[in-house]
Amino acid sequence: MGLSFRSDNERILDSIKDLCSALKETQAEIRIIEQKYEALRRNVDLLLDLAGPEVRSGLKKKLVEDDEAKAASALENVYRKFFADDPSALRNLAMAIGRLRHDAASGASGSHSNPATRFFSNFIANIANKINIADAEARAILDRITPAETYDSMSLNELMAEADRRRNRPDSLSFAPTVAADFYTRLWLLSSGPLRELSSETYEQTVAEMSPAQGVADIEEKLRHIVDVLAQGGVRIVAEADDETRNLFKDSADPSVAGQPLVYRPSDRYVYLYGISSRKQ
Repeated sequence: MGLSFRSDNERILDSIKDLCSALKETQAEIRIIEQKYEALRRNVDLLLDLAGPEVRSGLKKKLVEDDEAKAASALENVYRKFFADDPSALRNLAMAIGRLRHDAASGASGSHSNPATRFFSNFIANIANKINIADAEARAILDRITPAETYDSMSLNELMAEADRRRNRPDSLSFAPTVAADFYTRLWLLSSGPLRELSSETYEQTVAEMSPAQGVADIEEKLRHIVDVLAQGGVRIVAEADDETRNLFKDSADPSVAGQPLVYRPSDRYVYLYGISSRKQ
C-alpha cells in the first residue's frame, strides 16, 4: 500500500515537471516571436519613414478622388431629378412649347391679354423654382466635400485609417445603367445657362415691355436655342412626329387639346414625355 502511494506521488511530480518544462519551452517560443515581431515592426516603421512622403501623397490622392467621385454621383442625382423627375423641367419646357404652338395656331389669348405673360406664369416660374432647388442641393453637396488641405494635417496613421474605413463601401447609382454616369451633369452644364436666362426676372420684365407678338417671337427663339442645346446633350424635344418618332406620338381627336411635344433620349429611346398630336375629326 505504501509503495503504491509513493508511486502515485512520483507520477504526479513527473507530470508537474513535464508541465513546467513545456511552459518554459512555450515562454521561450513566445520570446522568439516577440523578438521577430519587434524586428518586423522596426522594419515596417523604417519603410514607412523612408516611403512616408510617397505613401502620404498616394493616400491623399486616393481620398480626394473618392470625395470627388461621391460628390459627382450625388450631383448627378440632383440634375437627374431636375430634368427627369415629374414634374420635371423637361416636361415644363415641352408643355410651354406645345402651348405656344397651340395659341399661335388658334389665335387664343386665354385669360391674359399678353400670351407671353401667361407663358411665364404657367411654365417658366416652375423652371425657375426648380433651378433654385437644384442650386441649393448642389451647394449642400459641395459644402460637404472635405477640403484637400484637411488631409495635409492628418498623420500617416490617420490617413491609413481613413482609407481603410472607406474600403469596400459600395455606392449605388440611382440612374439607369444605359446612361453615362455624368449624363445629366453634362446636360446641366450645357443648358443651365440658357435656362437661367429664359427664367430670369430680368428677361420676364424685358418681354413684358415688348408687344405681345414680339414677346412670343423672342421666347420662341430662346426655346429653339434651348432645344438645340438639349439635343447636343442627348435629349430631343420633337414638336411634330417624323419617321423616327411616329410611334412615340399619340393622336388626340379633340382640336381644343394643345399638341404636346415628344421628349426622349435617342441613345436608348427612353421617353420622358410622349408626344400628343392634335387632330380634327
